[in-house]
Amino acid sequence: MTIPSQANADIVVNGLRLVADGYSCQGSQSSVHRLIHKKDQNQYALKVMKGVHRHPFLVRQAERLKTLTGMPGLSLSDREVLHPAVHKELILEKPDFLYAVFMPWIEGNSWQEIVEGKQTLSKEDCLTLARSLAQCLTALEGKGMAHCQLTGENVLIDGSRERVELADLEHVYAPGWEKPPPWPATTTGYSHRSGGSPDWTPLEDRYAGSIMLAELLAWHTDEIRAAAWGRSFFDPSPSPRNDERAELLANTLEEHYGRMAADLLRRAWRAESLEDCPSFAQWQSAIAADVDHIEAAEPALAEPSAAQPAAMTDRRSPELPERNRGVAEFAVAVPEPSPTPARGKADAIYHYAWVAAWAAIGLASVVSMFAYLL
Repeated sequence: MTIPSQANADIVVNGLRLVADGYSCQGSQSSVHRLIHKKDQNQYALKVMKGVHRHPFLVRQAERLKTLTGMPGLSLSDREVLHPAVHKELILEKPDFLYAVFMPWIEGNSWQEIVEGKQTLSKEDCLTLARSLAQCLTALEGKGMAHCQLTGENVLIDGSRERVELADLEHVYAPGWEKPPPWPATTTGYSHRSGGSPDWTPLEDRYAGSIMLAELLAWHTDEIRAAAWGRSFFDPSPSPRNDERAELLANTLEEHYGRMAADLLRRAWRAESLEDCPSFAQWQSAIAADVDHIEAAEPALAEPSAAQPAAMTDRRSPELPERNRGVAEFAVAVPEPSPTPARGKADAIYHYAWVAAWAAIGLASVVSMFAYLL
């Protein structure tokens, strides 16, 4: 590799004099190196592709990805691919840079690093990160798009633990976009049981995203961290323990976030196909509020007071047909006039006449309601 692992290796990209500080991440298809601009200390990333993964498709894909700049979780769509037509001298000097990707650097950890290291997160952090991921995946899904390589190593948690960013955008699916060259199938803790080669479809993220959202939401509990397999919560290989993990995860979601989130996980876990998995809009609805708001969304019916007959309480309950409930709600919704200062005898007479008129209307409505109900 022409980027040495040691620090202080100078590289010039687009007129920016950068220095490699020696930090890099190795993957099966590429290596990512951190570069620092000498003048303003801004950080950048250079993703150097390996072997057959150097492909002119990356240049065309980068142009398409730029249209996604500004979408949540897609900061890395702001990129440039080095190619001979524009970066001839640099590539001649460093041949490994052919079709390398120059893009922003995201400071933080991958979700895989957090899971593998069993790093602790607060419940607030978990909820914030899950909301961020759900927002990102929902935005993609709303455009008929999918990431198509959603794994723990491709979900980055920024240093503030306030947002997530998606990495490895080379295989993003979108209607009308060019299909990428074939990429190797790998089994991860986010692979659906149907297995097979990775698909390039708008539903490809449904299962992996559901599992990851559940992991994010529940990671603040000791039991979930202790039960995690390794680089992911679930063992990539078929294992009887995975069903136990799934039930533990679902029960944890129900305890802390309500039944809706738990049911979405169970639905994804039991899904026979990606079509059976929940949408990300459903996940976003389930985690849009914290547990207190979720519980408040289903208020218990108030007990009848001693001064209120039980029969009246029953007739105003949510079990009434719509037409009856509308009558009851109107009968108790008689507005009161706003207080007005005394402005003479005529005003006072008009004021009390107005009150009496509304009282008569309210009484007539109540009488009509009882006549209708009886």
